[in-house]
Amino acid sequence: MSMLLCTVLIAENRSICQRNSYRPLEITEPMFNHLIKKFDLKASAWDVASCFYDKDFDIESTYCAPFTIHHNGNVTEVSYTIRYPEFKSAEGTWVIRQTGIYQKFNTKTSQNLFILLNPAPSTRLHQYAQVLASKGPQSIQQDSFWLHKELFRTYFPAWRLYNAYLEKSLIPIANNAVATFIEELTETEYHHLTELAFLETRLVQVPAMLAASRDVLEGLVCLCREITGREDEKIAEFSRSALAAIQQHIRECAGYTRVADCLEQRVQKITQLLANTLSFREQLNAKVQNNSMLKLNNLITTLTVLYLPASFVASFFGMNFFDFDNESRQIVGTPILWIYFLCSAAMTVMTYVFYHLLIQKALLKRITWKIPSIKMYTRTRTRKKELHKGPELV
Repeated sequence: MSMLLCTVLIAENRSICQRNSYRPLEITEPMFNHLIKKFDLKASAWDVASCFYDKDFDIESTYCAPFTIHHNGNVTEVSYTIRYPEFKSAEGTWVIRQTGIYQKFNTKTSQNLFILLNPAPSTRLHQYAQVLASKGPQSIQQDSFWLHKELFRTYFPAWRLYNAYLEKSLIPIANNAVATFIEELTETEYHHLTELAFLETRLVQVPAMLAASRDVLEGLVCLCREITGREDEKIAEFSRSALAAIQQHIRECAGYTRVADCLEQRVQKITQLLANTLSFREQLNAKVQNNSMLKLNNLITTLTVLYLPASFVASFFGMNFFDFDNESRQIVGTPILWIYFLCSAAMTVMTYVFYHLLIQKALLKRITWKIPSIKMYTRTRTRKKELHKGPELV
């Protein structure tokens, strides 16, 4: 467990962290219960802590504990979590982190308690809080929003870099999809579809996470305005300063959201373009194959036309319908030759009749699809009656 404690009662800070984003907080349940009882915290402290738990894969990837506020006289308690991107320089990749804050402060006595829940040990915000607390309570005793301001000042600009990273991944794919002719497509374009799906998955998450941060910022704005109207001029001055900073973060949040929405639309357009282009390529390949098959069929038909007459003559004379008479030195035919012609004619007629019946049946089906039958008409009328009658109430 990583703890940050200022011994002066005016400002107390607790920092609890995870070993990594897939592990639970490094604090036991009895110890966390002890903190809640000792400082008389609300149940929303558990809501914030529940966002940091042990998991094997990335679930609730966009969920953030909503901004929660409780008033009890001069005591105000605030809690929330936000998500933000962070670049891991060791691996050269971007990951999504989350940080939670629970605050309890008394505007009359200037007592201020922060519980900071970090996604990893020694985060930048944790280090800054340590440095600021080590300078003494004078710098933070009357500014109830110093940790909120530092949280967004530290992590929020990363959204611009994250959007730029996603756009940098998109541009080569987009340029290739626009500039490549259908005939020049390769297997690489199929892999681009997978990359585009990955980018779209990332971009879809961005507006949801930024919307949660915007809700937090708007809640802090309302809280700042409440405190600004109070009598203590020093506290009101800090609140006005915090209000200006938070409103600026709201405008930045809107800008980051617009960029993410634009990139998501671009990814969808490029995906559709690439899918259509690949579909046209498949159609082109099918057309080439059809042309090859037509040429092959023509060749086979030509060979068949050349082969059938000779085959027929060979078969005809090989059936002993004719014979050579040695006495008369002439070719004589069998008297039952008519049976061959009769059977051939009958088989030919039967074949043509069967063929035409098949053609007429297929034609009849096509006509039936175009002209509604009596059965289809009856079904339509029955369906209309059911719709007019409406469902029965049980």
